[in-house]
Amino acid sequence: MTTRTRPSTSSGRGRAGGGGRGLTRPQVRDVLSMLYPEQQIGLWGLGDNTLTQVKDASRRQNHGVYSGTGVTLNQPGLNNGACALFDGAAGFANVYSAQLAADFNNQELTVGILVKMLSSTPWTDGNQHYVLRFGVDANNFISLSKGVTNNQLIADYRAGGTVKQASSTGNADLDWFLFVMTVSKAADQLKAYKWQMDKPGGQIGSTATSLGTWAGTLAATLCCLGASITTPSNVHSGWLMGGALWTKAIPEQDLQYAAAQIFA
Repeated sequence: MTTRTRPSTSSGRGRAGGGGRGLTRPQVRDVLSMLYPEQQIGLWGLGDNTLTQVKDASRRQNHGVYSGTGVTLNQPGLNNGACALFDGAAGFANVYSAQLAADFNNQELTVGILVKMLSSTPWTDGNQHYVLRFGVDANNFISLSKGVTNNQLIADYRAGGTVKQASSTGNADLDWFLFVMTVSKAADQLKAYKWQMDKPGGQIGSTATSLGTWAGTLAATLCCLGASITTPSNVHSGWLMGGALWTKAIPEQDLQYAAAQIFA
């Protein structure tokens, strides 16, 4: 049985610049790295110092590359960490590798990322903005996005052409929030979650069931953070940090614990 390691905590609660907390707060990457590390196949902090590589801090070292333009690194993130700013037009991170495709579990997984919108405009511009997408084709992929509907978040799992989603409206946050989806074919469940600073968090939308059967292997153009495809399309407008992928549907109580450390 694999056990999780809980990150250390601190009583410091002073706010820091950029919407973060005091220096004593755990770093986002550190918290996520201790959450089922043996099942973690990607941890892209997006706090890199150069555009030469999207570094993966997981044990699998599934590194990627940034697009040539549209990404600004070394931005102030949560808890005094660094993050990346995506311009809503050309910026994205391509984290595909043959090893990631081999590691990917299309039936049991958790995917999550910390998101901050550039302004109120992306929430209400009528466009879909992907914060991440991993897929084979239009019939087999997972994604987290802001939908075309105003202030809507969508967690999407498509397998064998069967579309299953969990979504919620009324989201207009201009500070950081953690957006997560879990999928378990064995339990026949897709769930989505959202946590943010100083607000109640947990599951959003309804649990989706009757999941389809996935077909195919991840495509080199469809493993993106901040866009739907490497063309690019449906680009995120704002900041991202701490993108993570696991080969396990992590229980809500463990996700809740990690979120509590991130937003303490």
